[in-house]
Amino acid sequence: MWLFDQKGGFPVPTQEERLSAFEQTLTALSRDIKDINHNETMLLGMSMKQGEDIREIRSNLAFMSTKQGEDIREIRSNLAFMSTKQGEDIREIKSNLASVSTKQGDDIREIRSNLASLGERLDTFGERLNTSDQSVNSRFEAQDKKLDQVLLLLNTFTAKPGQETE
Repeated sequence: MWLFDQKGGFPVPTQEERLSAFEQTLTALSRDIKDINHNETMLLGMSMKQGEDIREIRSNLAFMSTKQGEDIREIRSNLAFMSTKQGEDIREIKSNLASVSTKQGDDIREIRSNLASLGERLDTFGERLNTSDQSVNSRFEAQDKKLDQVLLLLNTFTAKPGQETE
């Protein structure tokens, strides 16, 4: 049943209708409050989980920072060792090169000495060959002269055709 307001325009709800509307509104608000409470609980849980994750991330970052510092110290130590080792290697290489250079110089001097000695021997051998050659040539010349004399004698003793022998 509807009642109209005093001006006669709008219907006015009865007490019972108003109570029913109020109960419906209260039920709807109760559902909304439950939803809000549920969502708030979920957000609180998510917030707590994020807090735990943040603490874990911070802990991991602190560990990684410490580990990174140790790694950097180890790398620096290795680099210092390698630098020292490299310096030692360079000094050893320079020493070896100096030794090789000195040895090469000694070897070159020895080769030059041997070549000079060989040159002297070749000169002596050449002189001997010249002397031998001269000796052989003078012997051949002496033999030539003797052969010439033998030929003269043979020519003298042999008759020429048309000549008589006495």
